[in-house]
Amino acid sequence: MLVMDTILRVVAYGRDVEAALEAALTEARRLEALWDRHRQGSEIWRVNRSAGSEPVSVSPETVALLQAALQFAELTGGALDVTIGPVVDLWGFGSGEGRIPPGQLLREALHLVDYRKVRTDAERGTVGLAEEGMSLDLGAVAKGAAVDALWSVLKEAGVRSALVDLGGNIRLLGSPPGRPEWLIGVQDPRDPSRLLGYLRLAGGAVATSGDYQRYFMVGGRRYHHILDPRTGWPAAEVASVTVWAPTALQADALSTALFVLGPERGYEMACSLPGVEALFVLPGGQVKLTPGMQSVFRVNPP
Repeated sequence: MLVMDTILRVVAYGRDVEAALEAALTEARRLEALWDRHRQGSEIWRVNRSAGSEPVSVSPETVALLQAALQFAELTGGALDVTIGPVVDLWGFGSGEGRIPPGQLLREALHLVDYRKVRTDAERGTVGLAEEGMSLDLGAVAKGAAVDALWSVLKEAGVRSALVDLGGNIRLLGSPPGRPEWLIGVQDPRDPSRLLGYLRLAGGAVATSGDYQRYFMVGGRRYHHILDPRTGWPAAEVASVTVWAPTALQADALSTALFVLGPERGYEMACSLPGVEALFVLPGGQVKLTPGMQSVFRVNPP
């Protein structure tokens, strides 16, 4: 089914899992209603509408998600920045109508991109944006956070074995019946119908950011939706990044940030973060893996 404009797939094993799956679906719909910035009346829609004025009262989940997003922004030096909404809108990726924006408009939009101007207050339960015209886009964090929430719903309901997949943002619970590990395919970014290989995982979360997921072509050049918040242009040093991390939020946020940082700085950052591993596919097809990822990645299926 469609949630957050992508496919939600939940695989759960055990007795009486139907109620747990229904509860997970209900939670997915609830979070979508909070975080979809294009849905009139959603919390993010209201925060964006109030940019430059008074903070908006929001749910604890929204405050927590934004505070986590700001921590990732600080960690990555702004390679991930949820205030990138004005730039995303100029490129037309939010509406599905990709276009190259005029340079002057892009420069003006970039002045509105600054995660340090997001105001969160957990005690009061409010979020605000410091300047009129600013706009939050949670595309790099919301799906991961939703997957973690659904994973928690299943676990609390007593499910012991499950896979939650929201648009390629995956978190694992337990092991599949009769096997010690889950097999997670890694797509070839230049031929998404083909797999580069598999990850053999007994837990954690996986997310992939790739230039093949949403893009358009002009003059033989690929323009994709993973925008560098510092330049306003699509990041161009890698074709895809797959991250294995303890939570889906971490995997989601870091796959985007490492993609923007590129194969050198991104690789160094992945190696410096506890519990985080990464697989980089370069535009020419070369694959670069962190040491821990080398231990779980297999080119061919078993």
